[in-house]
Amino acid sequence: MARVTDAIIVAAGRGMRAQRDDLLTPKQYVDLGGAAVLSHSVRRFIASDLVARVVVVIHPDDAGEFEALGFSGAGMAPSPTDKLLPPVLGGATRQQSVLNGLLALQDRAPDFVMIHDGVRPFTTPELLDRLMGVVAPDQGVLPMMPVTDTVKRVTRSVVAVTVDRSGLFTAQTPQCFPYPAILAAHEAARLAVENGDATFTDDASIAEWHGLKVAAIAGEANNIKITTAADFDRGEIILRQQGRAEMGDNAENKRAADIRLGNGYDVHAFEEGD
Repeated sequence: MARVTDAIIVAAGRGMRAQRDDLLTPKQYVDLGGAAVLSHSVRRFIASDLVARVVVVIHPDDAGEFEALGFSGAGMAPSPTDKLLPPVLGGATRQQSVLNGLLALQDRAPDFVMIHDGVRPFTTPELLDRLMGVVAPDQGVLPMMPVTDTVKRVTRSVVAVTVDRSGLFTAQTPQCFPYPAILAAHEAARLAVENGDATFTDDASIAEWHGLKVAAIAGEANNIKITTAADFDRGEIILRQQGRAEMGDNAENKRAADIRLGNGYDVHAFEEGD
């Protein structure tokens, strides 16, 4: 029997650090290479054969911005309207927003669910495939990247200690879980958060807290989270790189996509009479 996997894309935040001086909109709706950051993120999951349905969790004030993304007219196969469920309104915290997304899938009750940050627009089919190869009814999975920089713990602007970075990793999304287990974990976490007994920074931490085993796989360096204005510049580069890769090995196509600009000058000696 085929396993059913749905995806929740969390886009209810109001992060301001990524905004550029000329923009007054949440970063998930800022243009990146001709489309909103969130549009890139959603389309990656719509295009995946591994994902049955996609639900996006949005801020209550962003219904107009989300509608303006125009998924129904995207002309994709399959049609986005076949996979994209109506948006769900988020809560005051990320944990509440994810829980709202999970509850929206209760009638469908998928076997597994991927939970993804709406401002990570560069998810690849290969990463989704590797996640689905590891997730199990009793185990979640998340992509991680090893910490390569030296890590310092600082107290009052003074270095207190150098932290051993061996065994340290940074977490990425999408994170994939058995749906019944992560729903139960989030429902328990809601009470803990409301009572001030716990705080959580991602869904894997909630799963771990609730006793669900979470495996780790290698993440991807380009699977960045748009956090600061500089990330838009890096994102443009990643889009161009991925665009060239999707054009295949055809040399003519690669030359067409590889446009380079530069300055130069030419010098000639004068001749008599000219």
